Amino acid sequence: MMNCTPEDVTHFGQYFRPLKYDPNATRSFHLQAGGFYWSDEMPEFVDDGHPVSIKMFMVSLLGFRTMRMQGENVPEFEPLWNRLRDVCPAWPGFNPDRVDPMLIPELILAMNHEFGRLERYLAICERRKLRREK
Repeated sequence: MMNCTPEDVTHFGQYFRPLKYDPNATRSFHLQAGGFYWSDEMPEFVDDGHPVSIKMFMVSLLGFRTMRMQGENVPEFEPLWNRLRDVCPAWPGFNPDRVDPMLIPELILAMNHEFGRLERYLAICERRKLRREK
């Protein structure tokens, strides 16, 4: 996990608080986080000079949410999750439909699809490299 404190999460609250739940939000898979995200829960990735990146916090947050859905425990991230719940209780990412373990089969399908795409891309790159070397 990243080097982030509850105070950093309090700082990020200003970017999470304006986000409102949209029942029509689109769901996507985030490869780096290994989890789903919805269009209404992503804060603006600003560079406001804060020493911790909000983008990296978001990646960790999405990954942590996925781990919780799978029943895994990550004690070092729990205080950050709880702080975000305290400062931004209405963040759409806390909605029960976003943390439902019933999403895991769909998540596995999405993950396998994205890894398959990545493997195909890497195979193409390798073939191109071999052709250039001949």
